[in-house]
Amino acid sequence: MHGISTRGRFQAKILEEYRRFFAAVRTLLREQTEGVLGKLEQADSTILEVIQQQTTVYTDDADKYFKQAIAALESQVELLEGLYGPSDAKLFVAPDTNALIFNPDLEKWKLDGTPQFTMVLIPAVLSELDSLKVNHRVETVREKAEKVISRI
Repeated sequence: MHGISTRGRFQAKILEEYRRFFAAVRTLLREQTEGVLGKLEQADSTILEVIQQQTTVYTDDADKYFKQAIAALESQVELLEGLYGPSDAKLFVAPDTNALIFNPDLEKWKLDGTPQFTMVLIPAVLSELDSLKVNHRVETVREKAEKVISRI
């Protein structure tokens, strides 16, 4: 990659991974109250500000900004923890694209010791599957992506 510093590549990777995480969190919390969604968006704004370095961060202030980002991530995790009470025994599984390509027969998915679970497919995974079914150079991968999409 010419013209992009190591720092820039690192920042881009962190942003990409955070956006995947946030897409999953937003999907799981989509039916929550406006108050919960407001807290989620506020935390997202704080985290993006730190990752994208939208404000001038001086060395003395860096620790303060990182602590704010960590607190924001912790608040997002707390919102997820509050989603289901401790007595709720439902299991939610959010497989990544590789898991779905490896085993595209969604009806045959089983987890030891768990009679029933709900599979959640996040938007980023659906987008990757859609791209793979058209653009992947290996025909079997294209076929498996198509198989997963047709069963959704």
